[in-house]
Amino acid sequence: WALHLTLPKVSGQCPGVRWEPISKKGSPPCRRSGASSILYKNRILLFGGVTDKESTNDVEGEFHNTLHAFDLDRHRWYSLEVKPKTKSTNRKQKKKEETTFIR
Repeated sequence: WALHLTLPKVSGQCPGVRWEPISKKGSPPCRRSGASSILYKNRILLFGGVTDKESTNDVEGEFHNTLHAFDLDRHRWYSLEVKPKTKSTNRKQKKKEETTFIR
């Protein structure tokens, strides 16, 4: 769900509030709690979280290490992959990476 707030026309009044369901187009994440999110360049980035599986005597959690983006312009979900940095082939950069500073 997305919360839409509209500024009041008269000062001192409460803002308008409206909830809107978010589209499930694309690759939406599964339901989860405890995820981290941020708004970046008109996209909501969502990382991690946990899905709890409850039984009569126990709760078991499935932890997620996934990254998803919701494009606010297209109303579409994307599954993203984080790739580790590759070593640079540039000599100056390579020398800088190998340098150790001692205080």
